[in-house]
Amino acid sequence: SYLPHPPVGGAVEAIEKLRKRPNVMLALVTSRSRRDAVSKIRNLGILTHFDAIVTRDDAKSFKPSPEQVKLAAKLLNIPVKRCVLVGDMPTDIDAAKSVGAMSVAVVTGIFTEETKSRHPDLIINSVAELPERLEEILSMVDRQVH
Repeated sequence: SYLPHPPVGGAVEAIEKLRKRPNVMLALVTSRSRRDAVSKIRNLGILTHFDAIVTRDDAKSFKPSPEQVKLAAKLLNIPVKRCVLVGDMPTDIDAAKSVGAMSVAVVTGIFTEETKSRHPDLIINSVAELPERLEEILSMVDRQVH
């Protein structure tokens, strides 16, 4: 199948590490079609790592609309305020903020400055940092919820 973008460096490894954590559930929220998204993550060998997959086929509106994020939280059966949205686009940060979820900006994309300008809760240089920063992220979520 056609993969327009190679996976972000360290992303597969980060997802594999996060998947092993007992207190972490993973959802993929994307504006891609279900067919494209499933094909891509299956080819990367990480399809079974996701507890939920929300695509453009599941929602009437996409990020920055809160609809996809709310649906992911519902599928995970957790309050949206306990969700952490990790992304490299301004729309990712806007979507997180619109529902009160924590936002983590990965500044590897082409929209780095615009994404930073949305004032995410945390900025990381690479998605590969996620596993090592998980405790910090979870404590930020706990502070946000309480």
